[in-house]
Amino acid sequence: MSKKSPKEHYLSEVNLKETNPVLVSLSHLAEKRHIPIIQPEGLAFLKQVIQLRDIKKILEIGTAIGYSTIGMASVNDTIQINTIERNQTLFNEAREIIKNTSYNPQITMHLGDAVEEEFAFNTTFDLIFIDAAKAQNRKLFEKYERFLNPKGIIIVDNLLFHDMVSTQHTTSRNLRALTRKIDEFNRYIINREDYDTTIYPIGDGMSLSIKR
Repeated sequence: MSKKSPKEHYLSEVNLKETNPVLVSLSHLAEKRHIPIIQPEGLAFLKQVIQLRDIKKILEIGTAIGYSTIGMASVNDTIQINTIERNQTLFNEAREIIKNTSYNPQITMHLGDAVEEEFAFNTTFDLIFIDAAKAQNRKLFEKYERFLNPKGIIIVDNLLFHDMVSTQHTTSRNLRALTRKIDEFNRYIINREDYDTTIYPIGDGMSLSIKR
């Protein structure tokens, strides 16, 4: 039997630690229907940041079926989350899923395109989590950072895109254009002087930007 690499060992440990029945059920549903959701190690990282920074108010851009939404809400019952989803079908499904969990009182859902539409929030946020259209990361970052509290955090998922961004290895013109946009965004946030940013090779690549 071949030995597991440190990364493979870590990933298996993270997978084994997920015992929340709602999240386990949703991960199976997403796999069965090929719905993109945050990878298990990415969710573990997100939850750890929430714990360490004592995050209370979260804005999520990209609900999908509510997997990461529920994952973040599960950290602490004092956490309040506003989440935006543009796909009507996914929005309706996530709403029904969340409604039937104990996390429902913690979550406020918004239907609409986070890039094109304006959303009114009666609060600012300790954490903004962006997991939406990858080509729109910069627009989303710049549009919603005004809702971030001082010393708040913005986390963006899918910044390595199956290692294609670091290797630029794809024969598809559309994928090359997308990976180029992601790479441009990565350079952009690293060079923002008003944030301390690190990009971690966790899941499919996650950035953590702390507002100075």
